[in-house]
Amino acid sequence: MTNPKKVIRWAIAVAVCCLMGLNLSAQTVTIKGSVRDATDDSPLEGATYGLPAEGKGGITDENGQFEIKATRAPEINVLIRSLGYGDTTLVVTTESGKSLYELNITLGVDKNSGITLGEVVFIEGRHAKDLSKVTASVEVVNSEKVDLQVTNEVEDALTQAPGVDIIDGQPNIRGSSGYAYGVGSRVMVMLNGLPLLSPDAAFAQFDLIPVDNINQIEIMKGASSVLYGSSALGGVINVLTSDAPDTAKTSIRAIGTIFDAPRDPRLDWDGDGNATEGSINVFHSRKFGKEKNNDITLLGGFWKESGWRNDTEAEQGRVMVMTKFRPKKIPGMNWGVNASYRFDSSSTFLFWDSYLPADTVEPFVGAPIPNSAGALSGQNSRRRQFNDRFTIDPFVRYLTKKNNLHYYRGRIMGNRNTNDTEQNNNNRLVYNDYQYTTRLWPDKTTGKERITWVSGISNQLNFANGDSLYGDVQIDTTGFTAGGDAITDTTLIGGNYTSVNVAVYTQMDAEITPRLNASVGARYDYWYIGGGDQYGNKVEQAPIFRAGMNYNTFAGNNIRASFGQAFRSPSVAERFTSTNASGLLILPNPDIQVEKGWSAELGIRQGFRTGGRDRFVQGYLDVAGFMMDYDNMIEFGVALPDSLGPTEVIQYLFTNDPSFSARNVADARISGVEVTTLVQAGYDDFFFNFSGGVTWLDPRNLNPADTANQVDILNTIGPQDSAFTLEALGQFAAMLFPEGDPNKLYDNPEFLKYRSRWLARFSATVGYGRFALTTNLRYKSFVERIDEFLYIAIPGSADWVKAHPSGFTLVDFIATVDLVDGMKLSLACDNAFNTEWAELPGIIGRQRNFSLQFKYVF
Repeated sequence: MTNPKKVIRWAIAVAVCCLMGLNLSAQTVTIKGSVRDATDDSPLEGATYGLPAEGKGGITDENGQFEIKATRAPEINVLIRSLGYGDTTLVVTTESGKSLYELNITLGVDKNSGITLGEVVFIEGRHAKDLSKVTASVEVVNSEKVDLQVTNEVEDALTQAPGVDIIDGQPNIRGSSGYAYGVGSRVMVMLNGLPLLSPDAAFAQFDLIPVDNINQIEIMKGASSVLYGSSALGGVINVLTSDAPDTAKTSIRAIGTIFDAPRDPRLDWDGDGNATEGSINVFHSRKFGKEKNNDITLLGGFWKESGWRNDTEAEQGRVMVMTKFRPKKIPGMNWGVNASYRFDSSSTFLFWDSYLPADTVEPFVGAPIPNSAGALSGQNSRRRQFNDRFTIDPFVRYLTKKNNLHYYRGRIMGNRNTNDTEQNNNNRLVYNDYQYTTRLWPDKTTGKERITWVSGISNQLNFANGDSLYGDVQIDTTGFTAGGDAITDTTLIGGNYTSVNVAVYTQMDAEITPRLNASVGARYDYWYIGGGDQYGNKVEQAPIFRAGMNYNTFAGNNIRASFGQAFRSPSVAERFTSTNASGLLILPNPDIQVEKGWSAELGIRQGFRTGGRDRFVQGYLDVAGFMMDYDNMIEFGVALPDSLGPTEVIQYLFTNDPSFSARNVADARISGVEVTTLVQAGYDDFFFNFSGGVTWLDPRNLNPADTANQVDILNTIGPQDSAFTLEALGQFAAMLFPEGDPNKLYDNPEFLKYRSRWLARFSATVGYGRFALTTNLRYKSFVERIDEFLYIAIPGSADWVKAHPSGFTLVDFIATVDLVDGMKLSLACDNAFNTEWAELPGIIGRQRNFSLQFKYVF
């Protein structure tokens, strides 16, 4: 006879298992399907499939079949790879109550979409989108390309992307930014969709990006403020990190670098030339919890530099914690908090002592400088600093039963800068963004929605505190005459500033037909700038729009067109900096106006493929024409009290430090053409990859000064040991004459400053089995115009420009070998031909150096 107690226990156990199964099914979905060759419809056995976000996958069977379970999310990326075909990423859009999704995948030439070199990007619409359907130029740098560069800094990978240039840490996309002395970026830099611009200066914080956990870097070219707000005039760089894999992953990466002597032995400041750098980075990521439904990722790194420039030794460190939790009781939700901390103890300098160390330098003010250490130094403007910064990033993401997405992201960023020149500051940023995504217009045949509609509201607060940096300088000119006393600076006033930004945005992406995709969006921004008692408060507003389309004309061919508006509210540093930096007086300009602009683009991409599975050539060629217009472009320039006449100006120059401030100087237009390409080839066990592009720019000032009134200090200043000729000083003084004076000169050329006409980036890899050799090439044509006052302010800068009338080409070589599974050794030779080059006059580039990297992943 059956025991009733046992029956009850079994019934309870079965019920519990069923409930657990129901709950687990709510957390996971099953994706299965087949992978076939598009040319002959044959199944592809051994193709790899995987979920990049979860770090798991497998290979297809003899019938090309696969099946995998994935954690439920609004969109799930499935990556398919097979030798002889490009990587293809498909996006599975989940639906409430549905747990099984089937995919039929063809690789190669498809009659509808052509070459499938598929990649998914999030940057254009804040949701997953096939790269072949975007309406603007988007460049993708994957994790393999980052790891290949043998570096701790993400900038080294970005500078290999076509059209991207980084000048002393300031990003440029297609010549958008030029150089603004470390303040006011015209490119928005983001980590997982959160801004990485400093609260006070809007300077890109690249050193907060963890290079050991990058999934991919997405670069959107052109005005992108509709979704990303202020500073996105030239585009957006968004770095996406990876989620924890199902199986725990740990990596150890160590790099050692040694520098060769400079090509010019006179610039070898220590007579040795063998400066060194060393670093160690560790990474661990895993899922945890009973159901393995929570993620944790830990990163840490430390590196030390002896300094390849005189007195620029440094120590730096970084730690980061990333978490994600998926509560069982709330299907469709995940939340977490990411946090990071970074410090650096280093030396920086504002400008050179000189270019050639054999010369005695005659500075604009002060005594001559004997025995300068040359371009590898900066003793007169050197400062020792300790900087630390942190971020705390909470997020909540919830997919409803009706397949609508609610997504909150926040960031608290703190920057603290201390140095031996007492120009300290302490800044905070608080950022909040709520995004709502819904899908509309289901296809009658497939049921898949053809419209993705993203809307949101964001809020940003910036707090800047720096009495010695942002306090107001009072200039008293009472009683000042041509024979009077020198102007004196009074006590600094103020130093604490606040800005508040609130914005609403919306964008709709629609698949009008299987071949035609379109995008339209709008944004409204409201800025409040608190200038305190000294300057009062200001309000700025900016409604902007964008639209674009992408049409698949025939197999492998896509035409895209886009138009977008953008704006940039000047940073605290541009508005309120008031300090003396190495003999240069920086004055505030609280009345500086907002930069506004727009960009337009027309592009075409053609894919190609020939050959079979083991011996093939495939790739694409992309050509884009673009134009960017800016109103009220901001640059730093010479400034002094308006009350001075021409005679008083000359005396002022001999009795006071040169004065500078940020100003609205021009309306500008940057037009150009960019050609990019990708070629992949295989021949049995040999493989070859080639990628890169060429960018031609025509950057124009739309309201330049007359040629006869242009200052030309470069061609009047003498050599650095006797630089300040009467003609050069006269031209400099004439720049400061009041408006209306017939002898006044202007530094307002037709060709925009700090731009080159040509940029080229190429990378080629050839390999066999476990071995590979990569060559990188970077070319930048001559920077035709810089600020003329720098030839006065920076000793030797004119000598440098005259000695380097052309641009520069840098070539790197990188050899890699996979020792065993998970263990890789890389040897890199950077600047292999030891080219003497400079990012800007005054910022000399790295000479030839050799790096050895050991990486072990287990």
